[in-house]
Amino acid sequence: MKRKLHSTACTAGMILAAAATMLSAASCGQNNGNTTHRNPEGLISVEYADLKKGEDILISEWVGEPEFIALDSRPEAITNGRQFAVSDNYIGIYGKGHETALKLFDRASGNYLRDIGGIGRGPGEYLSISSAQIDEAGGKVWISTLETNKIYSYDIGTGRLIADIKLPYKAENNSNNGYNFMVDSLSETITIIPLPFKDKCPAAVWCQDFEGNILWETPETYTMKGNTFLTMNTYRNLHGLTDLSYKSNNTMQDTLYILEDREIRPLLTVKFGETTGEDRVNLDKDKIFSSPYILPDYAVVTISKIAGMRNNGSDFFMEYENLPNVVMDRSTEEVALRNIVDDLMTWKDNSFTFFDGCLVLAYDAPTFKEAGAKALAEGNLSDTAKDQIASILSRLSDNSNNILMIAPLK
Repeated sequence: MKRKLHSTACTAGMILAAAATMLSAASCGQNNGNTTHRNPEGLISVEYADLKKGEDILISEWVGEPEFIALDSRPEAITNGRQFAVSDNYIGIYGKGHETALKLFDRASGNYLRDIGGIGRGPGEYLSISSAQIDEAGGKVWISTLETNKIYSYDIGTGRLIADIKLPYKAENNSNNGYNFMVDSLSETITIIPLPFKDKCPAAVWCQDFEGNILWETPETYTMKGNTFLTMNTYRNLHGLTDLSYKSNNTMQDTLYILEDREIRPLLTVKFGETTGEDRVNLDKDKIFSSPYILPDYAVVTISKIAGMRNNGSDFFMEYENLPNVVMDRSTEEVALRNIVDDLMTWKDNSFTFFDGCLVLAYDAPTFKEAGAKALAEGNLSDTAKDQIASILSRLSDNSNNILMIAPLK
């Protein structure tokens, strides 16, 4: 499978679907001869090389009825963003760390509605997004950026700036991350989590109101050395809780956390036994990349490796191979390498991503021509889903915008 890295300047941001972090937390595990260790704080620590192969998982066991959405193909709607914000009626798409505006689409039809804010340095503008959330109940889209110490609130109906909320602490950390947040429009509060870099922010997490007043905070209890390629993501896949995943291209360690009862609780760390310099991206062949997610019943670290790399002028193409995923059953705490089998589309090149309680897969038009035809012939799909695919294929051209498959987590 090939993935285009849009330009030399964007390469690091695109590739950082990589392996992640928190060396201090993982070192708490005790090595007693087992491949899985649990420390007193509840952190499950595993060595990737020692994990055994478990049974395959059908993706239909994890998700419900999928919907297929052909995104509007007008020039202003074209997007290659791989970060999503999903609500009942809307889809937001953006590129983390890229100079692209968040594009808002109607979930039912795929119609492009508007850009939320725009690229620039003026009011309501930004240069790059670090995190975004659709607050459909409050009628807003919330965005944090890499270059400012604020969270921006936009009207969902117009895309115009409503408010820029200043943070009481300076929370931006490096050129690739910024900070993560979750908005609760009913209580009019924002929970904010920065990376715990040394000499950056005195709080590990805090909650503030829309006026910027701190309601509660948890002091920072540890710090870590700054890392240019370290990022943190919140995917909002746990109802009522905040999920955190730390990942980096060079520490080669993933750590997953849950924010619960005002404390950041460690859940799973996977050690890959490989490190590089703090400011160096390793793009060698067979280099492992991973993306961690916390789901209601499982913790998952999807794994791939570089199969090759070529460039055409300033554009890079990375060829990668998907490998068995690290999967932890949260009820039994058992961890194993398990293939997640796409029995819905039956497409082997899928790299599973989860946002806002949904599985979200994005296909460019040429790929969907193949994947959609294969799904119609072999997929475990309802007649409604097959009709959606057939309808999209009947009007699809190679220049069409992306096609999304969205399926709710069970």
